Amino acid sequence: MRLIVVAVPSLAAATVLVWALEDVLRVPNASAAYLLAVVATAFGSGTLGALASAVAAIGLYDYLFT
Repeated sequence: MRLIVVAVPSLAAATVLVWALEDVLRVPNASAAYLLAVVATAFGSGTLGALASAVAAIGLYDYLFT
């Protein structure tokens, strides 16, 4: 449960940040912003949460921005 409480909002915020950087400010590759979400999830829910968040971040970036 803690994974969902931490990962979903942090991934959503990272997605908005990547959108703003790439579409508004024209940064060519802002995918590193997802690292913030993975680190926040690691602090909140541990290693397994961070791994799940990293996989979700890869999927989100591939689906939404490529």
